Amino acid sequence: KRIIHTGGAVAYTMPDVGAGDVGKTWTIMNNGTGSLTINRTTNSEFFELVAGLTSSATTSITLVKGGAAEFIVQEANKIVVVGSGI
Repeated sequence: KRIIHTGGAVAYTMPDVGAGDVGKTWTIMNNGTGSLTINRTTNSEFFELVAGLTSSATTSITLVKGGAAEFIVQEANKIVVVGSGI
């Protein structure tokens, strides 16, 4: 699924992901006027992949104006996030 945000600052909540969701992806582009906050649901966690660093678990992702990120379900309750502006 692709989402191109064009409004102001807002928060989105990603759905819980299970074993049957492995391989699903969301691409979010922030062409809006403010930062986006992408929150997890109760059971799922985000793992940010940043160049040169070990991935780290987090409960929310901030996507700055002009940023783009891909959210990839790697396993049940684990969404890996790669991109710029995160």
